Amino acid sequence: MIDDKTIVYDEEVKGWTSFFSYEPELMTGLNGRFFSFSEGELYLHNSKNVPRNNFYGEQYSSKVSVIFNDDPSTEKMFKNIMLEGNKTWSVNLKTNLTEGSIFRDEFHKKKSRYFAYTRRNEDNKELSSFAANGIGVAESVVGNVLGFKSDINNSINIGDNVTQIQGEEPIEIGFIESIDRKNKSLSFGVYENPPSGSGFCYATKNARIEGDKIRGYYMRADLENIDIDFSELFAITSNTANSYV
Repeated sequence: MIDDKTIVYDEEVKGWTSFFSYEPELMTGLNGRFFSFSEGELYLHNSKNVPRNNFYGEQYSSKVSVIFNDDPSTEKMFKNIMLEGNKTWSVNLKTNLTEGSIFRDEFHKKKSRYFAYTRRNEDNKELSSFAANGIGVAESVVGNVLGFKSDINNSINIGDNVTQIQGEEPIEIGFIESIDRKNKSLSFGVYENPPSGSGFCYATKNARIEGDKIRGYYMRADLENIDIDFSELFAITSNTANSYV
């Protein structure tokens, strides 16, 4: 056992091939069938009478992780993900610089493959993209209204998430509900954290749409499938382009 997982050895390939989340007390094979024990109860695996990924009455998901590391000395933009299989999977992406995700319904079938573009960098600590815009130094707090010393520029919009630097710490204030540019103020519905009458503020938009591209020297893709019926996944590929930023 490693980290509460069961590891599987395949005699045909002479190697360790898989991890399983279930933890049997005993495993054995008999007449081409695989049995295990849990809390003294006997279980038959690969049974058609229970959903796939269901072990000892608990439902699990299938997970696969791959590393894209072609030309590792070159910084690249990862443009898409292509799946060869009979279904789509949800995908979490992480490089040495950025991170992102692809939902299952964002894949589209093209011939025998499923294809999806990568969305933008979702790392909320990354402020160098178009998703982040400075507002200015706060001057007053009256109820749910935060006033500023300078004009609020037109790049700030309703729905943006405002963060304020309090001391040296960035504190999330909440989402903008209305903007009064004439009186240099922003209104909030409910504060995530109480704002201060002083301290620089900036707004962030939906980074998944307006953030930087998914870029880096390598990319890890973590795929997950929650289906309880038959699923196949043969290959995972990604197209890249050199990043010259």
